[in-house]
Amino acid sequence: MNSDQILLDGTEIGLSALSRLAAGQGRVVVPDAALRRVAQGRADFLTALDDGQQIYGATTGVGALKDVEQHGAEMLDYARALPFAHQVAVGEEVAPETVRLAVALRLNTALTGKAGVSSEFVAFLQAMLAHDLLPVMNRRGSIGAADLGQMGQLATVMAGAGMARLKGEAMPAAEALARVGMTPHPMPPRDGLAAVAVNSYGLAQTAMQVARAGLALRRGMALAMLGAQAMG
Repeated sequence: MNSDQILLDGTEIGLSALSRLAAGQGRVVVPDAALRRVAQGRADFLTALDDGQQIYGATTGVGALKDVEQHGAEMLDYARALPFAHQVAVGEEVAPETVRLAVALRLNTALTGKAGVSSEFVAFLQAMLAHDLLPVMNRRGSIGAADLGQMGQLATVMAGAGMARLKGEAMPAAEALARVGMTPHPMPPRDGLAAVAVNSYGLAQTAMQVARAGLALRRGMALAMLGAQAMG
């Protein structure tokens, strides 16, 4: 692997790689083994659907609608609507480094193959990183089991709506996607929920703080060593 590449395969990511991902330094590479896991996970999900299993967020609604069943065209419409129902974050805009890392972390966790997402879902996230096409995220969102507000903003941009930044320039998501030759992701069952119901934003915020703390510690140690040398 070249030095300008960053491998994402569904396993842990080192602090150095996290920092490079946040800064947009390096090209994300996904190995074939990870893509095979995604394809197998999707096949297992579709088999479960065909077998008539009840699956949260696919054959049922989410949250207060978890006991409401839906099938056929209704299920497809619900999956497509999920992103738009959750883009509820407000307040100041999140720094692009944190947003970029949140997208990368959502990609990496999807590569475990355990989310049941489509291969197109992971390819879309990888393409977003390659083009530096990021959703506009706002700092204040939901409190609970997932970063619904901010990740809803990611899912909405994937679906071709909302606001995005393309290499730092703010514009409607539809325009940003068109500029780089991408078409909106159709959000089939499972993909919409997987884009929204995840803690990638919170994890990105935490990773950024850990990286800053590590840098401050290293600088402090360096200054202490210089001080000790100066004192003989």
